[in-house]
Amino acid sequence: MRSRSKSEFIARLGDSLKEASESEYWLELLLDESFLAAKRLQPLLDETREITAMLIASIKTARSR
Repeated sequence: MRSRSKSEFIARLGDSLKEASESEYWLELLLDESFLAAKRLQPLLDETREITAMLIASIKTARSR
């Protein structure tokens, strides 16, 4: 809502996607290294993947309009 143009909106969604992807990467590292129990990390990984899917869908929709 705070973007000044469609391209800026898409760029901000892209930045958000990068952040979500990075969060997923770090959560996977924690899981791979058994730093935290999978029972605690799995819900966070699932939610991160859902957010990533929503951002991708939003970018596709914004580009097509």
